Amino acid sequence: MSALLLAAAAAGFAPPSFTADELRQLEQGSAGAVIDAQVDPRGRISNCKAIATSGDAQQAAGICSRAVNVRIEPASVLGKSAYGVVRQAVGPAGAALPPSEIEVQVNALPAGQTRLRVVANVLVAATGKPQACNAGDAPAGYGDVACGQVSAITFGTLQDSDGQPVQYVRTVAVDFVSSAG
Repeated sequence: MSALLLAAAAAGFAPPSFTADELRQLEQGSAGAVIDAQVDPRGRISNCKAIATSGDAQQAAGICSRAVNVRIEPASVLGKSAYGVVRQAVGPAGAALPPSEIEVQVNALPAGQTRLRVVANVLVAATGKPQACNAGDAPAGYGDVACGQVSAITFGTLQDSDGQPVQYVRTVAVDFVSSAG
């Protein structure tokens, strides 16, 4: 991993997030969806897309229209509210797990697992290049590998209300899959 990513990983940044109450506001019937949306520093959601749905298609389609009326915890960088991207499963228990963005084949995983998901928090520059990555909850070594994989990605740019590209925080799901499984 680059020295920039390692050095900046110690800096404080967090992606936007929903509380359980906010998620309940979005639920409707038996429909479920994984949404991908932009979040401004005030916690307002925009550009929401359902990237996977389950159950009643009409109800699932309405999740994004309800999401724009919900305020969530915005991303933060060094203790200040920031722009972010949130990917979240919404719906009844057993709703779809958000798909991973990266899959890494490994020879073995901890405790005989056949799949391990590491969620990396990523600080993305206004240019779309990762500035920092932190996967602190990952088992030893897996966070570093996940962040190494993330460092090779160029993300889309995010714009403020004036159309200017801005720095933002998002998560990236990295699935480690055992080739032995």
